Amino acid sequence: MGFHKIEQYWIKFHGKRREGRYTDKIRAEVDLIVGNDSVGKIYFQKDGTELEPAKQYSDNGPIVMYCYISELPQILDTIRNEKPCYIIYNWPDDTYLSTGPEPPPE
Repeated sequence: MGFHKIEQYWIKFHGKRREGRYTDKIRAEVDLIVGNDSVGKIYFQKDGTELEPAKQYSDNGPIVMYCYISELPQILDTIRNEKPCYIIYNWPDDTYLSTGPEPPPE
């Protein structure tokens, strides 16, 4: 289990790839940064493809999460506008973005 507070991010959009390659279904990625280090990636696959399970390669290592390309606008909106924002890994099928505590609406 691990989590990282997201400080910065990079967005990469992928062009057309050769058919049949694993990367053919990845259309975009968001690299999550803390200081100068990449602490996670969110890969955006073509809608309708089977999502890969999330990964974390060591206890406090980078977290890799997969979502559909149609979810990109909502995820970018969350990363841009909600502070703090975290990526959290519990298991391969339980990985998510989370905001921190927020005051109740007035």
